[in-house]
Amino acid sequence: MSRSKKSKHSQVPICSQKSRTSNKAIQNETATAIASQVNDFINISQTIIFFWNVKASWFVEYVSDNISMFGYSKELFESGELNYSDIIHPEDYKRVCQELTEYTKSCSDQFMQTYRILTADKTVCWIECRTNIKYDEHHKATHFLSSLVNITDAKNMELQLKQSEEKFRTISENSPTGIFIYTDRIIYVNRALVAMSGYSTKELYEMKIWDLVVKPMRQQVKQMALRRLKGEKFPHQNSDAQDITKKNGMKDNSATTETIKYDGGYAGLGTLTDVTDIKKTKARLKLLAKAMEQTDELVRITDKNGIMTYVNDAFVAHSGYKHIELLDHPSNILKSGQHDDTFYKKLWETLLAGKTYSNVLANKKKDGQIYYEELTISPMFDEHHRIENFVATGKDITQRIKMEQKLKQYATTDELTNLSNRRRGNEILDIEIDRFHRYQSNFAVLMIDIDHFKLVNDTYGHDIGDQVLQQLSKVLSLHIRKSDALMRWGGEEFLIVAVHVNHAEIVSFSSKLNTAVRSYTFDIKNNITVSIGATLCQKNDTKASLLKRVDKALYRAKKEGRDRVVFI
Repeated sequence: MSRSKKSKHSQVPICSQKSRTSNKAIQNETATAIASQVNDFINISQTIIFFWNVKASWFVEYVSDNISMFGYSKELFESGELNYSDIIHPEDYKRVCQELTEYTKSCSDQFMQTYRILTADKTVCWIECRTNIKYDEHHKATHFLSSLVNITDAKNMELQLKQSEEKFRTISENSPTGIFIYTDRIIYVNRALVAMSGYSTKELYEMKIWDLVVKPMRQQVKQMALRRLKGEKFPHQNSDAQDITKKNGMKDNSATTETIKYDGGYAGLGTLTDVTDIKKTKARLKLLAKAMEQTDELVRITDKNGIMTYVNDAFVAHSGYKHIELLDHPSNILKSGQHDDTFYKKLWETLLAGKTYSNVLANKKKDGQIYYEELTISPMFDEHHRIENFVATGKDITQRIKMEQKLKQYATTDELTNLSNRRRGNEILDIEIDRFHRYQSNFAVLMIDIDHFKLVNDTYGHDIGDQVLQQLSKVLSLHIRKSDALMRWGGEEFLIVAVHVNHAEIVSFSSKLNTAVRSYTFDIKNNITVSIGATLCQKNDTKASLLKRVDKALYRAKKEGRDRVVFI
């Protein structure tokens, strides 16, 4: 009995232990599954997690897989090949470090920073970084857990908005036209309107917009203004108005007003201009705009840094880009890669010296198509003769350039064999002779003639004779080096200019050519052989003396029985 009870009681803790072990395993599995799900969630999210050490240039101990969004692999960081500091933009790095030091000194647990990083392909991205600090028992920072969110689009929009506001203010304050914004009172006026009205800025900000017009018009202006403040919009038009100045004078002006959104409500934005001046200005602008938009010329205006501020419709249509893709973008968006840095350096040196630049540029459309543009770029100056803008006008001359290239090819290429012709051969000889006399750069000339070629023409006809010439040109092309030049010298004669060779090498090379031709099976029953004359360029040689000597060597080869090589 007692043994049985003892046995029964001894099993209870064993069962309990197994149960606890099983529960713990389940908990571990659950925790692992949850951790895996969390990790998966992070890696498919737009938030990138970095866990990095404050020491050793911010060594990364962990980074989430979605770092691939920036073109990096996590192995690059976790292996130590890249540290977190390596991807921070050099211009922001010092500030990031300073802020980091300040946050750790103040024992902050968490802080947020906005700065730029460089992706793997060196693209600049703006990020919003929230960082938690891990401290040791001495309350010294040891690690940082940072979550990064790409805010490039938002930042760019913010910068564009800021630039737009700055442009508006710059344009407004330098405009000869009076510009104003009003709600229940006037909230903005530019310098021109202050000068036109005779009131100070402070005085105007205490007035309502209808206080500036003569009494007969005041009620009408007030009603329109109040309707605008409720968000109502009206057809855009100029309105003639008689405005009063501080000294009770009157001016005939032309006013334009728009309803705009402002501070959660609506406001009126308007301009006020002397009628005479605005008519003259409008007439000039209308004429200029019409000329710019109707011309077939490709017109764009850039600032002094090459950023496009205007493009006409012809340029938009021709380039394939939209207006938004061109404006506020650098003009080098058109670069084709066919001009080197020296070319563009000379272009900018000319322009920055205040001179007009004209040349033919190979540019590239949005679809990658290369076109040739006859371009003239002229600097525009301000009243102090400082460069303010550049105006570029161009014309697509691609068809003309291609025609010139074809004509040049026809002028230097043998139509039957597609080899260089005698004219091009003479140019090559002139170049090599000049190089020989300047730098003692050895070269040889081989003159090759088809043996009994008249018999081929008489037996098979000139069409077959032409085929033999084409086949021979292919045989010779297969056995020369890339540095050698092969050309059809005339009739059944070919010329080879072989550079950087000595006597033994040219004799061996000539023999190989002779054998290659003899071994080739042409499309006729008769065997084709060639006679070859060869010579090296010598001191005091001219082109005439060199050709005379190689012709003499060829003559000897034919006289001595053909199908051979003679070197002189």
